[in-house]
Amino acid sequence: MSGGAGSDTFIFTQTAALNGSDTVSDFTVGTVASGGDVIDTSGFAVTIANATSGTAITLATATALATEGTTIAVADDEAYFAKVASTSTADTVAELVTALANGGELDAVDIAANADALVILGQDNGSSLFVYGVNNDGTAAIVASEVALLATITSSADVIDSFTTPNIA
Repeated sequence: MSGGAGSDTFIFTQTAALNGSDTVSDFTVGTVASGGDVIDTSGFAVTIANATSGTAITLATATALATEGTTIAVADDEAYFAKVASTSTADTVAELVTALANGGELDAVDIAANADALVILGQDNGSSLFVYGVNNDGTAAIVASEVALLATITSSADVIDSFTTPNIA
């Protein structure tokens, strides 16, 4: 799928069985009025766990993300945006599971038991986002069978820092 000129909407569902794994190119960040594209999650309610005020999304530092004793809670029906050191270490389901485990790059990110959530990853100055759907079971630990890579999105440089709340609905 390609964004192209004007504002485009890309509809996602939360599981690989329903969604598959999409590749979206030419995604534009920013408001819809200015031509920004939208990830539409209307098939399942999603709020952004790290949205602060207005359209800003607050990204935790690498240290905060990796600190085991400090929890960054992600509840049911939430999306969490994180900046990783390199998306090459988080671009597969197995790598995301490793990153979320104790000692991993995203150790502090704790997706609640029985939660359905999105994890959206990018790197500093990177032009790619990886959108994962997590369908966690009754235990908090995440395993590969609970995770699906829903989309790989390419955009302009530093897309994770430029992403705003209007880009996900």
